[in-house]
Amino acid sequence: MNVSIKDLEKLIFQSIQSNYSARDARKICDVVLFGELSGKTTHGIVRLFADGNESIFAQVQKEKPVITKITPVSSLIDSKGNPGPLVGSIAMQESIRLARKNGVGVVGTNRSFTSSGCLSYYAEKIARENFIAIIMAQSPAATTPYGSIEPLL
Repeated sequence: MNVSIKDLEKLIFQSIQSNYSARDARKICDVVLFGELSGKTTHGIVRLFADGNESIFAQVQKEKPVITKITPVSSLIDSKGNPGPLVGSIAMQESIRLARKNGVGVVGTNRSFTSSGCLSYYAEKIARENFIAIIMAQSPAATTPYGSIEPLL
């Protein structure tokens, strides 16, 4: 079955909007669609339907993420249990805002769930604003070092 990109985007957006505001659904949709269309399907539409805490719908949004300003060039986002693609988009926008104002923007996040999505999505958006991005994400320990039996990395 072939689905046009426009129809796929509409389906993704509508499904996300069932749990999130239109503004937040748009942010999540853009990251998910980028993952699917860039061939990184592990960060595409599968994020909508994956089992357990890997699904964007694993939790119901109770609170919006909150940006806590720390310095003129840095911010911390308390994700309030929201999905990574939403929080990543907010962090990306905040880093651009800080960089425009001060020449550099460092943004950290905490307390989100799910993957942040394709980190290249955020890097591309930041690069289009003529800034350089260094983007990192944390994940649970999943790799066992050589000779070990316990995942540490």
